[in-house]
Amino acid sequence: MKKAYKNLEEVILCILLTLLVCVSGLQVVARYLFNNSLTWSEELCRYLYVWTGFITIGFVIKRGTIIKIDTLVMFLPGKVKKLLDVVTSLISLLVVSILFQNAVLIVQKAMASGQTSAAMKLPMWLVYLGPALGLLLAIIRLLEHLVLLFFKKREEV
Repeated sequence: MKKAYKNLEEVILCILLTLLVCVSGLQVVARYLFNNSLTWSEELCRYLYVWTGFITIGFVIKRGTIIKIDTLVMFLPGKVKKLLDVVTSLISLLVVSILFQNAVLIVQKAMASGQTSAAMKLPMWLVYLGPALGLLLAIIRLLEHLVLLFFKKREEV
């Protein structure tokens, strides 16, 4: 269970990216070898791409590879760095939490409307669930980062 939690984003991203490559490849083969385009593949690839983008947020937070400008921060003393890390993590948590609340509202509205996608007739709430899931994972990873900042040794953060 611990290993599954530790690698959750990686597993989801591997599945989504594999599907994305396979569906894109299938579309290329269908179009150029059989002269017959698939009607659903571009729509599915678009949705997989959106899901991948949002799941990646939690992944980069967990790995600490989120894009940031830290030239000035490198020259600050250790305690000031930690304080700045806590403040930026709290601000990020606030922003991501607000985005998550709105994403959940969008999923609920899509469920209530019963809207389906054009080509695949996929319920749109499934499409909108990707951003909500990605933002939830980001919240979990930000909380995890804050716990590590407060309760672990500096080298482990």
